[in-house]
Amino acid sequence: KLKPRASLRKLFGESAAKITVGHVLRMQSGVQDFDLPEFDNYLLRENETYRDHSPYEFIEYASTRTPRLVCEPGTCVSYSSNNFVLAGFLLLAHANVTNWWELDVRAFVPSDASRAGFG
Repeated sequence: KLKPRASLRKLFGESAAKITVGHVLRMQSGVQDFDLPEFDNYLLRENETYRDHSPYEFIEYASTRTPRLVCEPGTCVSYSSNNFVLAGFLLLAHANVTNWWELDVRAFVPSDASRAGFG
C-alpha cells in the first residue's frame, strides 16, 4: 500500500527528487538494496517470520542505510531490488490506486491479440 504523503525526497534526501522512471527501470536510481544480512536477520526472527511485510517497509529500511543513495541518480548503475518495488509503486500511482489488489493488471498487460506480432 502506498503511504500517504511519503516521498523519495523525505526518505532519501534532496537528491532523490532527481530520480526518474528511467532511472528506476535502468537500475540508476541510486537507492540502496534491502537484501542485506541485518535486514534478512530481522525478517527471519521468530516473531517476524510469519508476519506480513509491506513493500514500503523494504524501501523504508533502505532509507536508513548510509549513504542513503549509493550515487546521484542517473550517474551509476547499481542493482537494487528496491527498483522493482519502486516500479510497482509507479504502476500503482499511474493506475491511481493505493493497494495492490485494486490494480487491474489487464489494463497494463497486452492482450493475446496485441502480442501476436511479438512472436
